[in-house]
Amino acid sequence: MRVAKDDFVPSLGSLIMLDIALTLFALFLTYRIFFRKSDSAYSHLPLPPRPRALPIIGNALDMPTHHEWETYHKWCQELDTDVLYLNVAGTSIVILDSREAAVELMEKRSSLYSGRPKMRMLNDLMGWDFDFGFMNYGERWRQHRKLMHQAFNPSAADAYKPLQLRAARHLLAKLPNTKDLMGDIRHWAGDTIISLAYGINVQPRNDPYIMTAQEGVHPIFEAAKPGAFLVDQFPILKYVPEWVPGAGFKRKARRWRYLQEQMLNKPYDALIRAMETGTAKPSFAFNSLQQMVAGKGGVYTEENINTLHPLAHGKSSRREEGTRRNRFCY
Repeated sequence: MRVAKDDFVPSLGSLIMLDIALTLFALFLTYRIFFRKSDSAYSHLPLPPRPRALPIIGNALDMPTHHEWETYHKWCQELDTDVLYLNVAGTSIVILDSREAAVELMEKRSSLYSGRPKMRMLNDLMGWDFDFGFMNYGERWRQHRKLMHQAFNPSAADAYKPLQLRAARHLLAKLPNTKDLMGDIRHWAGDTIISLAYGINVQPRNDPYIMTAQEGVHPIFEAAKPGAFLVDQFPILKYVPEWVPGAGFKRKARRWRYLQEQMLNKPYDALIRAMETGTAKPSFAFNSLQQMVAGKGGVYTEENINTLHPLAHGKSSRREEGTRRNRFCY
């Protein structure tokens, strides 16, 4: 049979790679199930209540893919607990269903529970490991925290009030004739963040920087859901080639990584061009780059500045939107 020129025929090397990946996956799964339980000195202690689980895969098939908090709350009510335990093919997940439990564990015992989960899809494949919110405690995390504090402590933040006031006035001017209140609020949040981060004046409608930021941030809310992607439970899957059946998550990750890179680089490059022409306006990135050029060193590196700016924490625009929406409702 003659194979058409455009037909896909996997090479022998690719098939060998797939065999190796599947073998390593089986060995990894065996380790997670039968050996890892005895790794910790605390493995003999009782676990919080949990829903009924299947052998080997645990609660993997029960994990919700949307409105997950409703499912978690339902399970907690059924089990009469505010601390819920789930096991997804060897990966332990603890759900806190009350403010009291969250304060007790995440605030009063923060030294024990302040680590970040290993999110293979989000960090390894999509490239969000630069983000302060997803970064594990260490030297890089301390540098980002120090830079964030220096730039946004109460005294330093006063310098950004004119930018916030200008964005607020833009929003107020739209409200009397608005046809899309939530859209205007989202635009206002993006206007505030982008002007604060780069000193860029955004367009009144369909601003390319705001649209790029929204496209870059949106995949986080899908990728960060527990159980949404098996690669988070089986890290070895990140080595599976894109063409393998069932590896659609690799193609998604590649696309989402591109959107994340565009979100970071487009406004940053615009700022660099403005600095070269002498038209750059005061902003977090501009002020920080000036500190770097002046030889302040330390936390003032181009990598830290480009990956720490508020747009990199684009989740804040989602929070701003929700906060303002609630206030408008009142």
